[in-house]
Amino acid sequence: MVQKLSHIFSSLEKGARLLFFKMLRLAFVFISLLLTLTAFAASRVGSPAPMLNATLLNGEHYDSKFSAGHVVLVTFWATWCPPCRHEMLELERLYQTYHTQGLDIVAISVDDAADLAKVHDFSRSLHFPITTLAQVDASGYGRIWAVPLLFVIDQRGVLREDGWPGLNEKDYPQLEQTVQRLLAEKQP
Repeated sequence: MVQKLSHIFSSLEKGARLLFFKMLRLAFVFISLLLTLTAFAASRVGSPAPMLNATLLNGEHYDSKFSAGHVVLVTFWATWCPPCRHEMLELERLYQTYHTQGLDIVAISVDDAADLAKVHDFSRSLHFPITTLAQVDASGYGRIWAVPLLFVIDQRGVLREDGWPGLNEKDYPQLEQTVQRLLAEKQP
């Protein structure tokens, strides 16, 4: 059968073969776009944030439904990523400042299982919940293509920032203002 298809394909004129490859490429782009849109459909700004259930590094269980009424920052990070490590320290500062006012932070490491000891070592000085991608169902956040990547969820559980990529020094004041504004909002 493969030989027969190969014979038919080789007998096509060059123009027909080019058209075939163009249509094949277009189909691939369409399928890729469809998969991307499907992956991000659950994590649209203004819609309910995807649920998170995880086993944390300390062995405890985390369920995002227990963060109802809190502002939640969900970050995807890695120990091998210098901007991630810097962001984690800034998130710790925010956590120390605003946790008693209702800020929760959940950090999800995308490190390989072989680097789990590095995740533990780096996390020792952090006080918010930390897990690994292998220990959490984060499928509702879509495919994580880059780190760091931060999602902001308000007190009603609505996604307010969808994948704030790679915070840097100039973004920290804006993030802090966002946290302050969301903490000040009245719950319905």
